[in-house]
Amino acid sequence: MKIATLNIDWAHKQSSKTHILKIEKELIKLNADILIVTECVDSLELPVYNFVYKTKAIPANVKYEELNYTEYLKGETAIRVSVFSKYESIQSFMVSDEHTSICEELNTEKGTLTIYATIVGTKFNKMPFAKNELDNCVSDCLRISQLTGNLCLAGDLNTSFDEKEVDFEIKHIKSRQVLVEMCKECNLDLTTKIIPENIDHILLPVKFTEQFNIRSYKFVEKLVTWG
Repeated sequence: MKIATLNIDWAHKQSSKTHILKIEKELIKLNADILIVTECVDSLELPVYNFVYKTKAIPANVKYEELNYTEYLKGETAIRVSVFSKYESIQSFMVSDEHTSICEELNTEKGTLTIYATIVGTKFNKMPFAKNELDNCVSDCLRISQLTGNLCLAGDLNTSFDEKEVDFEIKHIKSRQVLVEMCKECNLDLTTKIIPENIDHILLPVKFTEQFNIRSYKFVEKLVTWG
């Protein structure tokens, strides 16, 4: 089973009508079983997936959290997080912010896996957004972990778990420390910690990493321009 996550920066709808086609081509080629796409757009089409679960669309044609996304994305509908899956959801869990997070329990060949997909730092370190999103992530994960033993946190956390990478976190809210402590309480493994300069994560349940041979790797390089 392959799980992947990628921030696609709104498919560059700010500046290009065709870049989304390159993204679709590469993600279809990747063929992950579960794919979490952050800073997504509603028009992203990946027909290899039978099931798609999305956060609530950012309201159209109004300023939402200081930005008119419709205007910024040239008429496109902004979806902060989409989960593309080859497995159907058997249960949804309530989240604190339906525009930023989504949680679905999927029935896979490895057992059930509860994917909590989110962004912490939709405007990176800008307050109050960063603090609210971190608090929501922590409170959601703590609550949901009490309801399921198979929680997986995935998405763009704007945080490296390598303490030597001092600039790769939201410093003024201590995002690394807060998330590490939360992972301990929720029995989450820092699965993608080993990837250098990485802020997009898939943090699996400890019992998954103990039971299965897990390999974490980067499938796309930073600042890549797909041809």
